[in-house]
Amino acid sequence: KNKEIEKSLKREKELGILKTNFVSMVSHEFRTPLATINANSDIILRHSDELSRDDINKRLGKIKSEVLDMTVMLEDILIIGKSDAQKLDFNPVSLDIVSLIKDIIAEYQLSEPKSRTIIFNVSTPIIMIPADKKWIKHIV
Repeated sequence: KNKEIEKSLKREKELGILKTNFVSMVSHEFRTPLATINANSDIILRHSDELSRDDINKRLGKIKSEVLDMTVMLEDILIIGKSDAQKLDFNPVSLDIVSLIKDIIAEYQLSEPKSRTIIFNVSTPIIMIPADKKWIKHIV
């Protein structure tokens, strides 16, 4: 019984170290975009009368891009948390995966400030599968 307790304590200690490392990594990953957002907004606020409209738009675009990246990181962290707590919802329905992926690509291209070409080739125009639309969107 003592061996089981020791094993359990060792595992708890390892989990504590992993969580500490994870928090450190996440903090760093958030600090960098926050610093970029802060610097760009500070420049706009202090020097808006000296900056061209194009320069202001570029800086605002960078701020928006950093916010979007942070949102994705936060969603990933929430998924990890839900996964650890075994609270992930999976509600599959029959859907056309080809159509869904085309819609996701179209949404992405509308929201992306820089135009990027995404090539999606599929030999079958309709592929019906049981899937959860929310998870497919997150994966793509």
